Amino acid sequence: MSNEANAESTPTFARSPVNVASLPDAVPPAIADVGPGGSFDLRIHPVAKRIGDSTLAMLSYGGSIPGPTLRVRQGRRSRCTSRT
Repeated sequence: MSNEANAESTPTFARSPVNVASLPDAVPPAIADVGPGGSFDLRIHPVAKRIGDSTLAMLSYGGSIPGPTLRVRQGRRSRCTSRT
């Protein structure tokens, strides 16, 4: 196996090789209503995402790519906390 093919099959996140088959599948993006003064916790982690005939390892936001839609009323403050 060439280095190029090996690099595609085992991508690296945070300097660790990732086996795409071991990753959870990406989920559809959610819509989250964040109330006044509310907060939203967002986990960033690798998932398997099918694009055409390929399954790729990608970083997700809340398990989805793209991440969730956060709805906040105009003029309201909210907090989004992310963790890896």
